[in-house]
Amino acid sequence: MEHPLSDRLAAACAEAAARVRSDAAVAAVARARARLADRTLRVAVGGRVNAGKSTIVNAMLGHRLAPTGSTECTKIAAWFEYHHQDQLVVHWRDGRPPETVPAKPGGGIPDDLPHSHTEVSHFVARATDRRIGREFVIVDTPGSDSLSGLDDYSMGTIRQADALVYVTEDAGEVNRAALEGFRADVSGAHLSRQNVIAVLSWVDKIADHEPPERRRVVAARMARRAARDLRALVCEVVPVAGLLAQTARGADFTELHAAALRRLAAADPVTRADLLLADEMFLDGAPELGVDRSMRADLLRLLDRYGVEEAFNAIDRGAVAASAILAGLEEVSGINDLLSAIHRRFQAAADPVRAGAAAAALERELAAARRQIATDPAERAAVADLLTVVRTIRRDPATRITALLAAVSAYETGALPLDGRAADELTQIAHGETPAQRLGLPGDASPGQVRAEAGARIDRWRAVEYQLPPHSSPHATVVLEVLEQLFLDAGPAHQAGAGTSGAARSSNG
Repeated sequence: MEHPLSDRLAAACAEAAARVRSDAAVAAVARARARLADRTLRVAVGGRVNAGKSTIVNAMLGHRLAPTGSTECTKIAAWFEYHHQDQLVVHWRDGRPPETVPAKPGGGIPDDLPHSHTEVSHFVARATDRRIGREFVIVDTPGSDSLSGLDDYSMGTIRQADALVYVTEDAGEVNRAALEGFRADVSGAHLSRQNVIAVLSWVDKIADHEPPERRRVVAARMARRAARDLRALVCEVVPVAGLLAQTARGADFTELHAAALRRLAAADPVTRADLLLADEMFLDGAPELGVDRSMRADLLRLLDRYGVEEAFNAIDRGAVAASAILAGLEEVSGINDLLSAIHRRFQAAADPVRAGAAAAALERELAAARRQIATDPAERAAVADLLTVVRTIRRDPATRITALLAAVSAYETGALPLDGRAADELTQIAHGETPAQRLGLPGDASPGQVRAEAGARIDRWRAVEYQLPPHSSPHATVVLEVLEQLFLDAGPAHQAGAGTSGAARSSNG
């Protein structure tokens, strides 16, 4: 995987590191270099209260580390990482040194820790499963009905993330509003449709009178409709049966559970159907099958009746051992579709998001340190060189995608009045992946053609910006800045073979 923007900014930071002297500038550059050097994808998981976030986190981890009960711990952000010992590191809000405490048996955050979210900023849960953190790092953020209830640490964490998995129990208007509110609250997070996936987490609760295969069909249809409705906010909507996925990829399901399921699955069709009608019937029905009530309760805890029925289906297809049953459950849970989408969608978007976040932080921190920097002409020149690269990266179309998609959303809702041509150009520049695509040109367009088309569009969008009402003109400004960067990136006029009349003046003005 290539990282052109991150590499470019990292090289500029390395050069600046040898030239800056003041403590503030040295620290800012060091932080940026550390962030750019860490290429592990950082995925934040967010959503409303009781949406099933922590269950999805555990399924993604392949280990039950996040607490899933309604406890104080669910109000505290948590990172998860591999370690040679199962342990929990507690980070305090008052700045005292972190405290390492025992993890729950098997690793993870105990449900009954005596810590309040008013005292603890975040946890780091360490476990001995080498899968954790190998491909991406996960942070589980607290849920809130308003989303504005996220604390400063959680907000900052999401702003540092490369991508977001937004967990929702449905994709209706309430959750659309919640996701829009989430994006507004973490406005510095560089979240765009390209690096946000929505998860419909309660597939097992959809059409619960239907058999599992029918529920999956209904869930897939709901996900396709939600993807259309939320197209300005998310790149994909994936249905996942959260509890089933958590158990399928975890270590709680044993051969004893498999043996109990085989005995229950061997019942005659009428008895088996009766067992699945209600929890009470599953717990107490058909005692002649030789499965005691405590085991049945444990199966419901791990699978619910939906998962039990899926396990019966796996057994009917020939699964015998626990591993074979779990493989069947994992396949139908939807978790593999989610993991595939994370790799397919997020890896490509990670470079501009990481570079854009690092560039924004550098610009902000160096601006705050300008009084120290101003006392040394050599350092001032070094910082100026670095900021030239920073601002170029911040104007790159790939790092401006959040603002561009906000403009698309404003147009779609009527808040950005555009004629047909301008609307088409906005769509192209927001959704294209190459300079040619962003300008509506053929894929083999020459640098000269790119420069000429960018220049022509700059002239048109200056007129658009002038004619828009004040509340809409910032969207046109974003488009103009991206067009100007495309114009500059196409190369000097004598190399690109294009004229420089109005466009050159606009890009240099």
